[in-house]
Amino acid sequence: NVLTLDLYNNSIGDEGTAALASALHSNATLRGLDLSLNRVGSRGFISMVTQLVGANATLCFLSFYNNHIFSFTSGQSNSDAHAALHSLISQKTGLRYIGLNHTGIGNAECE
Repeated sequence: NVLTLDLYNNSIGDEGTAALASALHSNATLRGLDLSLNRVGSRGFISMVTQLVGANATLCFLSFYNNHIFSFTSGQSNSDAHAALHSLISQKTGLRYIGLNHTGIGNAECE
């Protein structure tokens, strides 16, 4: 069983992230997922978070470092991405780390 999936710097984008999210929906063993530097925008982020919230109770590490999730050029509204993040934080109690460095989240969204 795969415990950690490190896809750092593979430019998989929103479509690849959505496909991966579908594949991981029924995964019950994954503990860590690194999607850093993958050109993921808000659409890909929302797809992944939507799949993870209802499944995968074992996930404790998730990184989206250096993706344009919360930027205005990501293709979907920031409020949708923020709602997905809120859902992830409030429902995934086993999640211990969420890497959102350099994603454009800013300070205002954290209030």
